[in-house]
Amino acid sequence: MSYEETLMLGIAGVAFVVSLVLSFFLGKHRNKLGLTIMGLVWAGGTGILVLLMYNATGWDTLGYLLFLLMVSAPAAVGGLIGGLVGLAKVDQAHASQTPPTAS
Repeated sequence: MSYEETLMLGIAGVAFVVSLVLSFFLGKHRNKLGLTIMGLVWAGGTGILVLLMYNATGWDTLGYLLFLLMVSAPAAVGGLIGGLVGLAKVDQAHASQTPPTAS
């Protein structure tokens, strides 16, 4: 693999891991406001990039498309997985701490 390919995959990997860890931390601490803000920032940034890509001419469109594919998409997947796993871990820990009820 060449240096450019490694760099592109590294950027995508860093975007995925950073959003995964951040959303897992927020989900594990039940910070739904933080998860919501993180999602809104991602959606707003992606929307702005799509509008810029739509209005771009020539080869400029390719730069926006690469950014969406290599940064925005991995960040979205990492955020979704991290948030869901973090919330599931808290629910699982909370369920195991409640005593069983006698019937």
